[in-house]
Amino acid sequence: MINDATDRIIDLIEADARFKGWDVRSFPDDPKRYTLANKRGAVLVGYNGRRFADPESTEPRYVKGIDFRLTVFNRNLRNDGAETDTVRALEALSDILDSQQAEGCTFWTEGDEFVAESEGVWMYQLRLAGRTHQRLDLPL
Repeated sequence: MINDATDRIIDLIEADARFKGWDVRSFPDDPKRYTLANKRGAVLVGYNGRRFADPESTEPRYVKGIDFRLTVFNRNLRNDGAETDTVRALEALSDILDSQQAEGCTFWTEGDEFVAESEGVWMYQLRLAGRTHQRLDLPL
């Protein structure tokens, strides 16, 4: 479910013309080694965790929510003559992903926040939450 939802989120972003030419991918295994090589920008989609329903003695336990973090890398915070900037990218991601379906989840954006700036590259994270009802006792 998690990998399929990640792939669906990436597909939705890549299908939007505002992210044509961007590097859109799953969050790397070694994020410290990631550097922004793309001239337009990058969106890294990372699984952040699940929220579980309260256990009930007579019913199987369910996952009630799944969270992702999308990290936006861009050399332009605001327009400054650039075709694409970090602020517009965050707004576009919210437009694209709010109320979308992925693997039985309905997603919505919860907010975004500044992460860091390093050597002219701005990094922000968009918090994406999903609601689902996946049974925990199903085989892997």
